[in-house]
Amino acid sequence: MPDGDPKSKTSAAPSKPMLSIRARLIVLALLAITPLMVERVHGLEQARAARTERANSDVSELARRGAESQREIIYSVRSLLQIVARVYARMPLESSNCNQYLTDLTTNIPWIRDLSVASSDGRIKCSTQPLTLGLNVSDRPHFQNALNSREFALSDYIISRSNDVPGMVATFPAIKEDGTLNGVVMAVINLQWISDLAATAAEHSGAAVLLLDSTGTLVAGSADQQAYIGKRFAGSDLAREMLANDSGQITVAGLDGVQRIFAYVRVPRTQARLAVGLNETAVHAGIDHQTNIAYLQLIAFSLFVLLVAWFGGEQLVVRPIRSLVRTATRFGRGDLHVRATQEP
Repeated sequence: MPDGDPKSKTSAAPSKPMLSIRARLIVLALLAITPLMVERVHGLEQARAARTERANSDVSELARRGAESQREIIYSVRSLLQIVARVYARMPLESSNCNQYLTDLTTNIPWIRDLSVASSDGRIKCSTQPLTLGLNVSDRPHFQNALNSREFALSDYIISRSNDVPGMVATFPAIKEDGTLNGVVMAVINLQWISDLAATAAEHSGAAVLLLDSTGTLVAGSADQQAYIGKRFAGSDLAREMLANDSGQITVAGLDGVQRIFAYVRVPRTQARLAVGLNETAVHAGIDHQTNIAYLQLIAFSLFVLLVAWFGGEQLVVRPIRSLVRTATRFGRGDLHVRATQEP
């Protein structure tokens, strides 16, 4: 094809670059700061994960300690009831002597709120609480359990008929030497251990302690949960998770709607679940503040680098290149006296 053919000239012409020099400088700057941004974000995420792990460890330990406290109390109460049952089976006491005997036994046992002896028909014959004398408890599941099993038994957490205070009833049958049932010894275990656990958990900001029975009803809790005691929460995400497993961890809204990091365990010898939770916002408060500051710093630094690339590139790179291009163009036109430093 002849040299003068315009098609030949057009095809030979160099293609226009996709990015200008200034745009390439900006891309280069972004590539330079991206690793720094990624490393910073990764470090903050690791710090957040470490705090979450530490919170999980703390609440798991608190829940375990609470369950162990209940276990020790139950063993202690079982031993006491066994002694009382043996005494009552061998020599039935008159009401006045029996009341005093039970009161003396429980004087230094803070976790027993009431100790009583009921006859086989369910009538309370003697008790540390005079108001309960004559009360018929034959319809109570824990009394029926003692009659049927003839061994130590525990109720679920219940609300007392006499004072509307939640507790758990331990029972032990008083069996005579001939094998007949003389009565049932009953002890109402208070929830003082919950208060002790709540006091320990309170060392962590935003901590909550919950005790749910097998129906999902809150029977005890820390001070900030008192308004919900007696209410059923079986439909909540937290209660469903707790009742479906013997133990575990979950981050979810608590009964009061506050997002918390929970650990829960099944209370020994019961179907109740004990949960300890830490306010997620409080756990991550410091690191979230640091994260926000870091992101602001990264944004500010990125804008600074982009501005430097834009305006500095214009002065240090783009303008000198344009000057060289103009100089080369004038050389090509035959102006041999032009210099690259000269302005057009």
